[in-house]
Amino acid sequence: MSKQEIYKELGAYERHFNQIQGTIRGLASAWLLATFGGIAASTTGNFDIIDRWITISVVATAGGIGIGLLWLLDVKVYHALLLAVVEVSDQLEKEPNSDLPKLREKMKTSVTTFSVRRVISFFYLIPMAFFGLTAIAFHSHSSKWNDVTWLNGAIWLATLGLLIFCFCVFFTKRPDEMGACT
Repeated sequence: MSKQEIYKELGAYERHFNQIQGTIRGLASAWLLATFGGIAASTTGNFDIIDRWITISVVATAGGIGIGLLWLLDVKVYHALLLAVVEVSDQLEKEPNSDLPKLREKMKTSVTTFSVRRVISFFYLIPMAFFGLTAIAFHSHSSKWNDVTWLNGAIWLATLGLLIFCFCVFFTKRPDEMGACT
């Protein structure tokens, strides 16, 4: 296989991973809207079994957790795969006497002031944190919030886990992330 054929194949992999990431972000947007719809439906519903505020808290927590799982799939799986393909393509472009265009180098220098991974993460982080804080606010508003039941404990634990996950997403970096295009 020639260098040009390998280069074309790597470009196809890049497009494939970009398309998957775009699809995941579309799912995250739909999940966000569905969570808002679930919260709206919970505010208008008449619930005899469970407190309305607890229902809103459960929906908000589930929405935040779902968005967090999509973040894991997008950034930790497919973005990492995309970076691996970009790195191999970049190495091919940098080989001596290479007649390949220096596209990856141009892409890297065009985003030197920010981390692409961090910007993508904010797309997920803001709704996750919002839903976590919404869950706490509505759960605390409930007249049954201080009851010691398995449901209240599960809601508090899930919401706390969501907010800790948000904290980790915001403050952790990849070991090789030093301000470069990632």
